[in-house]
Amino acid sequence: LKIFPTALATFAAVIPLTAGMDAMRQILFKAEGFWPLEIEVSLLAGLSLFFLFLAHRFLNYLERLSKEEGRLTVKWQ
Repeated sequence: LKIFPTALATFAAVIPLTAGMDAMRQILFKAEGFWPLEIEVSLLAGLSLFFLFLAHRFLNYLERLSKEEGRLTVKWQ
C-alpha cells in the first residue's frame, strides 16, 4: 500500500481483505503495516458489525417482500 498515493492507499486499506492481510503480515512477519495493528483490528471489527447490520436489514427486506408478493423467485418474461 505504501507505493500508492495517500488517497488511494487509504481507500484500499479500508477493504476488509487488504486490512486483514496487512494485519496478518504484521503479526506473522513483524513487518511494518499501513496502520498500527490495533487500528486495523478495530477497523475489521467495525466492518464486521457494519456488514452484519447490512445483511440483517437486507434479509428482513427480502423476507418482507416475499411475504407481500407470495413468491421467492423472479418471473422472467
